[in-house]
Amino acid sequence: MRFRRLLTSLGLIGCTAHSPSTSAIDPVTVKAAIQALDANAMRLVNSGHGDSLATQYFTTDAVATPPNGPAWKGAEAIRAGFAQAAGAPRMELHWVIDAIRVSDSLASTQGTYTFHLYPPTGDTTKAMVSDHGNYVTVFVRTPQGWRALFDIVDSEIPLPTPTPTSTAKK
Repeated sequence: MRFRRLLTSLGLIGCTAHSPSTSAIDPVTVKAAIQALDANAMRLVNSGHGDSLATQYFTTDAVATPPNGPAWKGAEAIRAGFAQAAGAPRMELHWVIDAIRVSDSLASTQGTYTFHLYPPTGDTTKAMVSDHGNYVTVFVRTPQGWRALFDIVDSEIPLPTPTPTSTAKK
């Protein structure tokens, strides 16, 4: 009986010694990595490099939801969306992280953004389009590092109110 317990104990020890270990994540390190990723993403957006943004910031199956538009699903749609935006005269996008949450292989950021589209003349005193609002981004840990899986943007600018149409009486 004693021998059986010993073998059982050794067997359990052997199994646990070879099981895959889950390395504990350091939230401070993850937060710093995501802040660096965001800073690089902002630089890429504002310099017109949406193609690089699609591969360096997002996963291949990411979903980005720009304000007042359809979702961009997948890296190619995200690349095309940012390429279209980069074709604009001059775009400026800035976001500020208000909170970062980290848990295992997921992390999320929540914050605010401002967006301005300037005329081709380079006049930065008057934006053709301006927007601001809130966002939430969910990141996953990949072999390439942290990447955005879901990027959800919510504009605080109300949509124009519809004007009542006059109905003619017959």
